[in-house]
Amino acid sequence: MPCCTISMWRRATACAPSSAMRLAAVRVSILRRLAATNASMSGTAGNFISANSLVKSPKSARVFGGNAILVPPCAAPGRRRTLERAGAKTKPPPVTFVPASPMLPREDSGAKRKRCQRGAVMDDDNSAGMVCGPDGCDDVTAGGLPDAAGGVGTRIDIVSDAICPWCYIGKRQLERALATLAQEGLHFSVHWNPFQLNPDMPKEGRDRASYRAQKFGSAEKAAELDRRITEAAAGVGLAFRSDLMNRTPNTIDAHRLIWFAGQKGAQDATMEAVFKAYFVEGRDIGDAAVLAGCAAEAGLNPAEVASFLAGDLADQEMRAADQAAREAGVSGVPSFFLDGYGLFSGAMPAETMAAALRRGREVLQKQTQSQDAAAAG
Repeated sequence: MPCCTISMWRRATACAPSSAMRLAAVRVSILRRLAATNASMSGTAGNFISANSLVKSPKSARVFGGNAILVPPCAAPGRRRTLERAGAKTKPPPVTFVPASPMLPREDSGAKRKRCQRGAVMDDDNSAGMVCGPDGCDDVTAGGLPDAAGGVGTRIDIVSDAICPWCYIGKRQLERALATLAQEGLHFSVHWNPFQLNPDMPKEGRDRASYRAQKFGSAEKAAELDRRITEAAAGVGLAFRSDLMNRTPNTIDAHRLIWFAGQKGAQDATMEAVFKAYFVEGRDIGDAAVLAGCAAEAGLNPAEVASFLAGDLADQEMRAADQAAREAGVSGVPSFFLDGYGLFSGAMPAETMAAALRRGREVLQKQTQSQDAAAAG
């Protein structure tokens, strides 16, 4: 499925997760890589993680200002064991979060901890430019991802970067998928986890035309990629305007803002505003004034946001988390996780997302029921 990958971004785009501050040991399970490509659905190629095969892996969690960020290494292939083969004793333990760092006032009951866990993600260089969804997805309401739900199999974490077009397209597909699942009585919360595709980008960014011509080999190749991505975006009701984009920005401040918005209960609305500013309006999201405007659109206090962005709170922690993600091997955004279990990467069709979330929730709930029964018995 279309996604931004590290190898692509060295030529085309890149990928990874989150924010961090302190280390604490935990154990966590992630879904095993399923080396499969779903080329049959809407002409797309997709990267899936099997909902039946689980991998157990020691893990470390990084905690940042109330958000626990998980970026675990994968278990070595020879150590992977499925639940079916391994038996009940290998059922994965629940994720353990360490206490939040009191960098900012915690929210009340609505506060959410952010986490991003490295799942088994496949690298598909040929996926860029494919239409990543079926027709009829343009009726999805913007900014419609929920941030409050409870219970097993209800928390969705998305690893993304604000300049990855497939992340914005994937957001629309997820909104449509969640609308379908809500009609079935299945509800989820959604949390955004940052990753820089271009961590070495100068603070002021670069001229987009010259940068992309250098990256892709020619201005013509860069323009063709823009055209194909614009077509894919139109399939989900987004009007990308690459002709308005003059700068390729450094996204560290955008990620800081998205984290800050998460502390205020406005993360998804802020993510939507940042995506729109860059892809639809062609604004420089590396500029603090532009980001403050995005925050205002999301209902945040622009003066408070401007003060936050003028400082360096969260800067080094996010850079450290970015490096930890790369070392962990994360290789594609958007990447989607359910209760810390990797499901898939790329802007999957909404129907595919819904099926994966439905199945993943079922597996996690059965797992919990079995564990509870074993503990009681």
